[in-house]
Amino acid sequence: MLEKSENVKICDTYPHFPMPIECKNQDKVFVGRLRKDLTDENCFCAFIESDNLRKGASSNAVQILKILLDREK
Repeated sequence: MLEKSENVKICDTYPHFPMPIECKNQDKVFVGRLRKDLTDENCFCAFIESDNLRKGASSNAVQILKILLDREK
């Protein structure tokens, strides 16, 4: 699901994982270190990085709303 998401880049190749410096001036959200959560079978753990000045809460809210509206169609 994450690989198909717009503006999400999976960086899960050892030893390269998402680092804040690599996210600077980019709109993408970088995800790495994806692991199964050992305490809950329905959860996972991950490192998630982004440029918070470019990819803030308001742009995330608009993107989430757009996805929800598309699902209703």
